[in-house]
Amino acid sequence: MKTKIKSVKHLSKTDIAVMYEIMQQYYDKVTHESFVADLMEKQKVILLFGTDAQIKGFSTILERAMNIDGKKVVALYSGDTVLSREHWGNGALAMAFGRYLTNVKLRNPFTSVYWFLISKGYKTYLLMTNNFPEHFPRYEVATPVSHLNIMNAFYEERFGKKYSAAEGLIRFENNTSAHLKDFVAEITEECRQNPRIAFFEKRNPDWKEGVELACVAKVSLWVPLRYVLKRIRKAFIKDGKGLETVYHKQ
Repeated sequence: MKTKIKSVKHLSKTDIAVMYEIMQQYYDKVTHESFVADLMEKQKVILLFGTDAQIKGFSTILERAMNIDGKKVVALYSGDTVLSREHWGNGALAMAFGRYLTNVKLRNPFTSVYWFLISKGYKTYLLMTNNFPEHFPRYEVATPVSHLNIMNAFYEERFGKKYSAAEGLIRFENNTSAHLKDFVAEITEECRQNPRIAFFEKRNPDWKEGVELACVAKVSLWVPLRYVLKRIRKAFIKDGKGLETVYHKQ
């Protein structure tokens, strides 16, 4: 499969229509108006193309500089992200995102770079926990004050009163945010045997209602390399199924 990073302002009407159609397949309560509004405030979009040259998935990205506690940081924020079901487990989109992270870090070698993502589904949360050594919140340890300050600065600015620093959750008024369809990321008893999934559910018990768990991960040049090495290792395992997670929207 092929990927391409494109400026949002250069998307065609057809591109946007196809992206919205894919969103509708996996989310309830997503309107064309809200989808386009979210898209237009982002700068870049990673597009995934199938063998028929049609868009099969995408991830939107916002990049900005911030000053937190007197220090400059680069904030990367993932918006809508979804992959057509027939390509779940394919690592192309995640690989493209890794290359994008590498490029940002190379442009900012002496500045801390953080990936901010909000998760209403455990699969997105696992994408972070399985591939970023320094991430929060996590079940192993409490989130350090330094990272809480970083999260609060970003999420309070972006979501205002919708963000609860005490809970680390983002709640939308009148239950209006997009919801994952039931078949996408249901948490079963088998899933709960995974401590990371159990932790996600404990921290975000209302995820089915579209409540988002606020997360942050530090980006280093080691992160993309680590992912590539994991992909190579899986290629030598006969029963390997690819990605540890399916990359879905947040």
